[in-house]
Amino acid sequence: MALKHGLSDFLGILPAVLYEYVLYPDGSAELLYLSPSSEEILGQPAEYFVADVNRFWAMVHPNDVEQTQAEDARANQTGELFVSEMRFFHPGGQMRWLQLSSKPTPEQYNGVDIWMGYIIDITRLKEVEGELLQANRKLQALSNTDGLTGLANRRYFDEALANEWARYQRSRQPFALILVDLDYFKSYNDHYGHQMGDDCLKAVANVMQEVARRHGDISARYGGEELVNIAIDTRLEDAQAMAEHIRQGVEALDIRNEYVPFGRVTVSVGVSAIFDQEYASPEQLFKAADTALYRAKADQRNCVRVAQGPERQVFDFTATLPRNG
Repeated sequence: MALKHGLSDFLGILPAVLYEYVLYPDGSAELLYLSPSSEEILGQPAEYFVADVNRFWAMVHPNDVEQTQAEDARANQTGELFVSEMRFFHPGGQMRWLQLSSKPTPEQYNGVDIWMGYIIDITRLKEVEGELLQANRKLQALSNTDGLTGLANRRYFDEALANEWARYQRSRQPFALILVDLDYFKSYNDHYGHQMGDDCLKAVANVMQEVARRHGDISARYGGEELVNIAIDTRLEDAQAMAEHIRQGVEALDIRNEYVPFGRVTVSVGVSAIFDQEYASPEQLFKAADTALYRAKADQRNCVRVAQGPERQVFDFTATLPRNG
């Protein structure tokens, strides 16, 4: 055989299991040789697996057996290098990751090509990969998140709006924009200080998140004291109701501001929605919500105004609903 037993001492200290095997045309396999490091890496002496190769497969994760064996069979048919990764239940109680690799040799056994390969433990590599993936996800989340409010940031909102517009173009699924601005926020900051201003902004952001908690909805800090929500699969009537819930929710916080007419922190809200191609672009849709918000600020603040389309007047929605407080 290609591997000589006189190398046993050397092979025993290698951080890999070397093996020789044949795969017969009927799909059965025979293990011809396994190096001594089998006991450390696989948890059983080489003789245990050489006596019955199925003992090895019995220790492989059930979800990995079929795919690995199929890849091995394809490699045997084509004579190409075989490389596969699998989960392995070590007798010591741990689940380990193994990498198998083999290639054909010039020798034969019972008229079938002998394949030579190695098995290495890649568990730590997989752990590091998982740690890196988790770290990258955290970094990605941080890059998309406003550090103060925990909402999405402006960059992420711009991307999400473009993506939602593209989805609308494909599937005609409606969506709405709810633009929220804290009333007299500069006055609040000036009189109560920036720390209380930050706390106030975070409290309002929490109301936004609570109202928009459905899967897929995106709440973002657009800039300064301006927050925005993309309400997925939402038509105008439902978006109006969401906007009013946000307004009422902020009122219910009862954050005192004795320097403004209402005596507490309130918000003005502008709403726009698309369903029937009324808007030519996401920018136009956003401008409609911004115009509605501007009207809310100009009228009386602490109210909701709804854009009825790029060519239509802004509708006073708050006047049709009961007010809290």
